[in-house]
Amino acid sequence: MRKLLFIIPRYNVLKNVSSFRNTYWVQSFSKKSQINVFAYEEIGDFDSINASSSLWKMFMSLFKSEVIIISGPPFKYFSLIFVIKVFFPLKKVILDYRDPFAINPRFSLNRLQTLYRSIIEFYINSFATEIIVVTEEAKDYTVCFNKKNIKVIDNGFDDLITENVVSRKFCLPVTYGYAGKVYPHNNTDVFLDLEHGKDKLIYIGNSNLQSKSIYLKSLGTIAYSEVIKELSCVDICLLWSNINTYQTYTKLYDYIGLKRIILLIWDNYSDDNSLSKSMLSIKNDYPLMYATSNEETTIASCIEVIKADIQSGKLDQISKNLDVSKFSRKEGAKKLQKIIENL
Repeated sequence: MRKLLFIIPRYNVLKNVSSFRNTYWVQSFSKKSQINVFAYEEIGDFDSINASSSLWKMFMSLFKSEVIIISGPPFKYFSLIFVIKVFFPLKKVILDYRDPFAINPRFSLNRLQTLYRSIIEFYINSFATEIIVVTEEAKDYTVCFNKKNIKVIDNGFDDLITENVVSRKFCLPVTYGYAGKVYPHNNTDVFLDLEHGKDKLIYIGNSNLQSKSIYLKSLGTIAYSEVIKELSCVDICLLWSNINTYQTYTKLYDYIGLKRIILLIWDNYSDDNSLSKSMLSIKNDYPLMYATSNEETTIASCIEVIKADIQSGKLDQISKNLDVSKFSRKEGAKKLQKIIENL
């Protein structure tokens, strides 16, 4: 039985998506390994895992642990790798990058800032036993000696929750759903200003979405289990993205886990080859995903195609026979298990 120490930002915080992946890993490995958890920002609902925010307990756990998994952002605890390698040189350290650090397209850094961060990241990564990122694109933004050795474990959906939820059949008029924050660069107004007739939109999040052309119901921020229940009752889940992102988003995997239709609104979409590698791979493996550029005519045309496919019953049949287990957090935990076994 391996002795593991997870150093993570948050544990079991049900309203913060950044805690979901790490929390699932901890709870999964607790059944077959000796687990210690140091959550340096927040610990949510109490469970059987003895998570702690005590630095003293964390340092004591270093003595007992064989493998240490450090997750970020924030990245301040990645520097612990220097302490670990000086005092415990035989211990294995896995660095889990949920976002890039030095080179991140979401942030505007000048060349000097990027160089400074790149030097730090390269030095930290040179001490890591393994490096994990969430997408193939994120590998390109990682500063290390050999990018080929970087492992990819995506966010995945929580199969423990979705397995107890029954998604309804698709029907007309459609109900759209969107969960999460809306950013200005998403340019959601193009979709919201379309004439939607009797269709409606369920929004889960704290952004200020408004529309005069579609009935919009905003539920605010709710617990993750409630998010899943609400999304199981929609027909088409919305996602805005573009080629400049390295992400595939937690919400996307939730949509897949519920076997919902996904309307991907992609800036400058022309055909599937204009998608990122990760998004194209998902679209190829998930036949309920439709993609369109963020323009009125193309969105309207894509919606017409989706509605025709719903009316024909074709999409209900696809959903019924579709195996989405490869997108689950269970599969992600298996990948991590294999990485640990091979150390």
